[in-house]
Amino acid sequence: MMSRTTGIGLGGLILAMVAVFLSSTHHLDRPSQPPSLPAKVPRVTEVLPQPRFTGTLPPARPPADRKANILHLLQDGEVRKAQTAISEWYTADPDAAGAWLENQPSWEEYQPAISQIAKEIAETGYPMEALEWAKLLNTGENREETIFAIYATGRRYNWLTDEEIRAAPFSQKKVEDLLNGAADD
Repeated sequence: MMSRTTGIGLGGLILAMVAVFLSSTHHLDRPSQPPSLPAKVPRVTEVLPQPRFTGTLPPARPPADRKANILHLLQDGEVRKAQTAISEWYTADPDAAGAWLENQPSWEEYQPAISQIAKEIAETGYPMEALEWAKLLNTGENREETIFAIYATGRRYNWLTDEEIRAAPFSQKKVEDLLNGAADD
């Protein structure tokens, strides 16, 4: 059995050996003197010239001309960008975007935007109004997914009651998923 004094002595000896080892290899890793800094540290703007744009940009379409921008995007085959533009327009000016959509002869081209708008309305606390927008969607998978997302959002934030969830147009399994919070998984 080792005495307390011997244990402390051995511990001290081990620490001393580690210190000697570290100090002997320390000089191999770094120079003995730190490098000196220049008298004045240059500013990035002094070293690199400021970039300048020399190309040309297409003419900007201001928000006041959103209708023309959307029609232009559709004519150019930029369907996804047009859908995004419609959704952004609705976010910025719901009355104008809504009135424009109402006056379209068909909503076929605008189904993704309508779905996105319905989900955004639900996220702002108006799931029942969002369901009205979802009614504009063609029957099918996109409509079902949008309506389910609206109910899931309403449930997540307690904007829809259990009774409203139970009345949802889904299978019993999906209704149970909504009620149990599994829809957000």
